[in-house]
Amino acid sequence: QIDAELARGMYRLSSSALDADARHGDLQTVFEQTWRLLSNSERVVLARLSVFSGHWTREAAMAVAGASPQSLNALTQCSLIQRDANGNYGQHALLRHFGASHLSAEPGAEQATMAAHRDYFLAYLAERARALKDYRVHVAVRELGPCADDITDAWRHAVRNLDDAAVAGLVRAMEALLVYLETVCRFRLGAQLFGDTADTVRRLPERSEWVASLIVRQSWFLFRLGDYDAGNKLVAEAVHILESLGSRADMGYPLLFMGANHY
Repeated sequence: QIDAELARGMYRLSSSALDADARHGDLQTVFEQTWRLLSNSERVVLARLSVFSGHWTREAAMAVAGASPQSLNALTQCSLIQRDANGNYGQHALLRHFGASHLSAEPGAEQATMAAHRDYFLAYLAERARALKDYRVHVAVRELGPCADDITDAWRHAVRNLDDAAVAGLVRAMEALLVYLETVCRFRLGAQLFGDTADTVRRLPERSEWVASLIVRQSWFLFRLGDYDAGNKLVAEAVHILESLGSRADMGYPLLFMGANHY
């Protein structure tokens, strides 16, 4: 209910304490008063931090929001963000909505910040591809867990805005996403993300080989969900695409998944 009210711009929330200061009955007023006490650089950082969905590290805040240790400390002291026992930062949903309203008011700021968020988290995921496949898998899963929602958001933002940087990020992160979602048993999410991406990329004829890579990964998660018929159809389509392109070296996954399904 609060989220819906904030989305409509209705910020008035009445206090239940009889002796509370009247100005605290309206959270919008409280937030705006605190906003005016911040420096310009702190306001910029607070607005940009609204693009995060979950918890974030100091490194992520620096890369995405242009934060400094000093600005993060100042925002923490004002209780505008919180820091947990692991050193990760977070933000209450109400404050996130407030920051987002200021971010969207600046021309180009939201788009640029979302692009930085996309690039950071797709790279963060891709960098753990090898670790996810060896003895470091538990460390990699532990590192990715707190930012799983941000990784999903970054992936979806890239699919909605398929410029060259987005395509490069998706391609680099594709293998890590497959292994991570398999490891944490997020089969339905895997089928959705790879399926939605394939549907978008299908409209780009020069990307047919990438479509094959995407749908064969989608098929794996469909197998894991027990939808064998749909999975087999996608594998057959991937094989057909790769054969028509003469891409014999890329047949490994389709044949592996086909064999696993029939087994």
